[in-house]
Order: sequence, then structure tokens, then C-alpha cells
Amino acid sequence: MNKHTPLEGHDVKDLDLFTEIQKDRLYFATFKSNRERPTTTKIHFFCTDETHVYLNFFGDFGPICLSTLYRYCDKLKAKLNSSTLKHKVIIHYTGNNPKKRLNAAFLIGCYAIIYLKFTPNEIYKALQANNKVPFIAFQDASDENSKYTLELLECFNAVFKARQHNLFDFDDFDVDEMEKYERIQFGDISWIVPNKLLAFSGPNTTEQNTCYHPPEFYLDYFLQNGVQLVVRLNQKNYDERKFTEAGLDHVDFYFPDGTAPPNDILCEFIKVCEKYKGPIAVHCKAGLGRTGCLIGAYMIKHVRRRRTVLTKRNQYHQLRWVPGPLET
Repeated sequence: MNKHTPLEGHDVKDLDLFTEIQKDRLYFATFKSNRERPTTTKIHFFCTDETHVYLNFFGDFGPICLSTLYRYCDKLKAKLNSSTLKHKVIIHYTGNNPKKRLNAAFLIGCYAIIYLKFTPNEIYKALQANNKVPFIAFQDASDENSKYTLELLECFNAVFKARQHNLFDFDDFDVDEMEKYERIQFGDISWIVPNKLLAFSGPNTTEQNTCYHPPEFYLDYFLQNGVQLVVRLNQKNYDERKFTEAGLDHVDFYFPDGTAPPNDILCEFIKVCEKYKGPIAVHCKAGLGRTGCLIGAYMIKHVRRRRTVLTKRNQYHQLRWVPGPLET
């Protein structure tokens, strides 16, 4: 290690990676041990391994969702602007857990892209420089060994593109609303393309004692947000007249769960999305696999994003997915 780094004089025998993110001010470090690093008179250490976590489905462990990324960026900005820390360098550190290590790198890398104007390649190169332990890849939501992985650079590309196309804006972002409506008791509603496409958990009145809601549960939210059309991708398990009688259009594009959409359905879905100028609400049974697949197809055409940066409810909003070779 260069003797002029902020860690000069510290015990760094277990250091794996040390990277400068913002000159003489912000750094990222990974260590071989998980011991706590106490703040000193010159250095403020902080760790997010237990505070900014990913809620998994099965074997997946990231990347961190958009609301948690927002809270991380907000926390880091507060540290950088704090009068009590203005004479200290700030080091975001993590330990030897490869999954937590990857998510920590994702967080600070996204901060660098959003606020410090790094390109994805620039921040990825910085995090890889002198890295003794390569970062692992994110995996899909299967409960077995993942056959479909996602590299850290692909995640950075997704965040960069999403920001570039105004798919999120942390200067105008209601994190409390997002965290409320993404919960199943509030409908599991996620805006994937702002003011255009939202995904939600499918209404259900045929199954008893489930977490699903009847269609009228969604009406107030849909009407308040100008939703014009509801697209159902699963088998009929509610009466669509609950939507149409309230003034919303409704269309069915059924195809089996866990499969790729037939070409005719894919083309018709995109045509319908192009026809309607206002917001469209899309669901399958859980609002995950089939929903994410078709919304992702629309985004590939209209947002001009590569397939490799479309993932689970997306890095920037976790574009919804479920495990499986076709839908993923």
C-alpha cells in the first residue's frame, strides 16, 4: 500500500481492497475479517453490511433495491456535508462475506455514478484496481445453483442508463411512498417506467385466505394516478368488470407461467402500450415473471436498453422476475 494513504499507521494486514472514490475525502475498503473499525480523529469508518440489506426470494442476494440505494446515498451525502466530519476522510468498509462485499461495492459504485459523474466503466475499473479478491456475481432467484448471473459492471450500466433516461431521480423521489406500496398489504405496486408502466400483484377473488386483493382494492390508486388500462397475463381469477365499470380499459394476454411470451402476445402487448398515452397497470399472478418479461420487452424497444441490464424489478427499481431460464 502507498504510505501516503489515509490508512498509514493503521493495522491493515487484513486489507483486501482500498480505493479512492472522491479525492482525499471518500474511500472504499474491504477486509479479510469482519471486525468493527472504530472511528479515529482523522478517519470516519462506516459499514452498511447489516443496515442496508437485500430481502431475498430464494438464493438471490442482490443487487440492493432502489429505495435502499436512495437511503444509502442520502446517508453518505449527510456524512460528506457534516460539520463534525469535515476534517475527516470517510471510509465505507466491508468484511469478508462475498455477498455483502458485492452489495457494498454496488452501493458506493452507484453513488459515484449518480453524484460524482463516474461512468460505469470508470467506477468498475477503480473498484477492481489492486483488488485481491474478485467480486462474485449476483444470481437469479432460484433455490438451486444459479445458471443466470449478473456482473457488477452490468448493474452499474443499468443504473447509469436508468438515470440517463430519467427512470428515477433522487432529487424528486418519495422513498416512503415507494416502500409503502411495494409491500404486499398495499398491493405490491411498483412503477417500472414512470407515468407509463406499473407492475402489481394480480387481483384474486377465487382463492380464500391468501395475500391477494380484490380488484376494487386498487381502484383508488389507479384512478388517482391516471391509469387507463389494466393488462392481465394470467388465468382469469377476478371479474374484470370491477375495472371497466370504473372507467378503466382491460385486456387479457394470457400465457403460461414460467414460459416466454408467444410472439403474437409480445407484439400485441407492445402495440397496446404504444396506443395508450397514459399509464398502464400490468399483472400476472404475482406480478413478477410474466409481468417483468413483457415490461422488459417494451423497455428494450423504447428505452433502448440492452437485455443484459434488465434484471429483477431492476437494479434501479428491481424490475420484477422469478427464477427460470425463459423468463429470466
